[in-house]
Amino acid sequence: TLRVAISAADLEKAMAGPERGVILGRSSSLSDKIVNDPSVSRRHAKVSSAPDGGIQIEDLNSAYGTKVNDEPVTAFQV
Repeated sequence: TLRVAISAADLEKAMAGPERGVILGRSSSLSDKIVNDPSVSRRHAKVSSAPDGGIQIEDLNSAYGTKVNDEPVTAFQV
């Protein structure tokens, strides 16, 4: 289990960028938030603001997948 903290200011800034969200992953050149764990892909997932004002997560076709509250997230779907 991994926990990553993203401030509201960081998310807002990332939403204005080309990726339209915060990229999580192992690679410092491909990700905004670095997660140094072998189960995490170089570009693992994207966290972004949902249209309803909430938070959404998108798996970026990671090797081991992404789960939220033990529920798998389908790759490239929010």
